[in-house]
Amino acid sequence: MHLRFSNMGKNRHSKDRLFITQTEHKYLYGGKKQEIRQAYKRLPFNCCAITLCPFTNAVCTRDGHLFDLEAVVLYVKKHQSNPVTGKPMLLKELIQLHFSKNSQGEYFCPVTYKVFTDNTKIAAIAPTGNVFCYEAVEELNIKAKNWTDLLDGTKFQRKDIIILQDPQDYSNREIENFEHFRRSNATENSGFVSTAIRNIRTNAATDRIFEELEARKAEQQVLASKTKQECAGVNEKDKIVASLPQYDTITSQMTKSQSLRYSQFTAGKCSSSFTSSVRAPVTENALALASEQELLELRWQSVRKLKKKGLVRLETTLGNISLEVDCDFVPQTADNFMSLCQSKYYDGVLFHRIIKGFMMQGGDPTGTGRGGESVWKKPFRDEIDNRLSHDSRGVLSMANSGPGTNNSQFFITFKACPHLDKKHAVFGRVVGGMDVLDAAEHVETGIEDRPIENVVIQKVQVFANPFHDYEEALAQGLDVVQVANEKAAREAKPLLP
Repeated sequence: MHLRFSNMGKNRHSKDRLFITQTEHKYLYGGKKQEIRQAYKRLPFNCCAITLCPFTNAVCTRDGHLFDLEAVVLYVKKHQSNPVTGKPMLLKELIQLHFSKNSQGEYFCPVTYKVFTDNTKIAAIAPTGNVFCYEAVEELNIKAKNWTDLLDGTKFQRKDIIILQDPQDYSNREIENFEHFRRSNATENSGFVSTAIRNIRTNAATDRIFEELEARKAEQQVLASKTKQECAGVNEKDKIVASLPQYDTITSQMTKSQSLRYSQFTAGKCSSSFTSSVRAPVTENALALASEQELLELRWQSVRKLKKKGLVRLETTLGNISLEVDCDFVPQTADNFMSLCQSKYYDGVLFHRIIKGFMMQGGDPTGTGRGGESVWKKPFRDEIDNRLSHDSRGVLSMANSGPGTNNSQFFITFKACPHLDKKHAVFGRVVGGMDVLDAAEHVETGIEDRPIENVVIQKVQVFANPFHDYEEALAQGLDVVQVANEKAAREAKPLLP
């Protein structure tokens, strides 16, 4: 009888090792270091291999290296070598290229009209320098065995086809492989050009080498300074904005005139900082800068509180007309009219339309009835106030061609015209010179109610302008209403004996 013993447990630890294997060391215990990969830098097809900027006058070598003519001439005269490969090169080996551009200014193939990109295979014909996409050359020249240029018919050979860019092989476009780039990096890292060099005993050969190093360093400094200047504006702005204190500190130091430039709404930086991970935390709200419309609304609101009228005199060929302007009722319309009067806009302007028993219209510098513009260079809304109406002779109102089309034209009524209410904005009235209105009403007119004898506004004089008072108070950082009240109190105070 034979007994069979179980092999259970035998060789259980036969593979246990008292050391760490190479694989374990690499992948389990951090022994293998990650390779530091640099960003792949490929030169675009329309850039010079020396300046790394878009070329203006393109030339190339038989190997397909693209350069700008001015840059490569200077380089070859100095180094007598190819900037990309470092091999000896002469200027006569360069080939002038002729790129075609479409109406959008993009380089394209003149045969297929395909726009060149960084993924287009581009070829050039050496005898002519004409540039095509490789597809056109392959189909119409190589496969068809037609060895003539596709544009001008110049004959060439197969070896005259130069590949400027190949998406399958970018060895000619890799910036890191450029000889002049490697040499400049080596120069920077070596640190040969220093003050210590001046103490070295040199000969003619070493002097020439040091001069080349100094010249190359100067070129690099010029390029670096240009790049720094281009980026300086944005970087400085970012630094200034980042270093600014919070708005509460600024607001506490602002004068009243400066505070008028801020809106009643916040800038939203506090809320955006809590919802965006890229913004620095902001815990206090700050007022946003006021828009142009908000500043105008504040201006009109302040002048309305003044409760003052404007006073203007129109000196016409028939006599003087004095106008009272309702700056306290319709400040926007009054602001437009007073500003145009102040700027001499109406000087020399005709009353181009006079209708007896109705009104006289003017304010158009062109004299056609279709011109003129507001002080804001755009039409503005109809500012209707129920306290003002076309209820008498001598009412001053805005002329328009429809709702919201007010500019510079105005009219003065010869009688009550209630049908114009809520269609035209009343903003003043005649307070002197009714006899001039009588004379104007009886002027003979011709086609389109145009006066046969011109009635011209020779000059406009402004005697009272509440908006001017507002601007003076604003410049001093004072409240315009408070200034007006103090002035009125001083004028009313009796003189001491």
